[in-house]
Amino acid sequence: MPKARVMLQCPPNLTVETLLSRLNDDYRLVYAILAADHETGKSDQLLLDLQGDKDRLEKAMAFMEAQGVTCHTQVEAVEWDEPECIHCGACTAVCLSGALRMDRRSWRLIYEREKCVACQLCLPACPLRLFKTAEPA
Repeated sequence: MPKARVMLQCPPNLTVETLLSRLNDDYRLVYAILAADHETGKSDQLLLDLQGDKDRLEKAMAFMEAQGVTCHTQVEAVEWDEPECIHCGACTAVCLSGALRMDRRSWRLIYEREKCVACQLCLPACPLRLFKTAEPA
């Protein structure tokens, strides 16, 4: 069964629960929420794994975009150029999964790849652009 990892940015007027219900009920897609960021009055961001028939996946994406949801297909992995890192920690502020954190003793960045959900929010957050997308293993 085809699968897609998608980052959704939902407008503030859209109820995420209603959207997820429609994905399940109307398009018969199975979804897993990998990461979520919600702030009242602002856009919600969701990273989902969607699984279902290819045609239904495409129709669901079109439906979501018609509702004002921005959909970005995601990669499976993110790589970090550790030797070039200055360990500023800017990326930790946007990491939804906790894969990026600062070691409180050494003040060095720690990247736990197994926790990474490949939301790619670290890519623009890094001032030196040391994160990049990687091909799935």
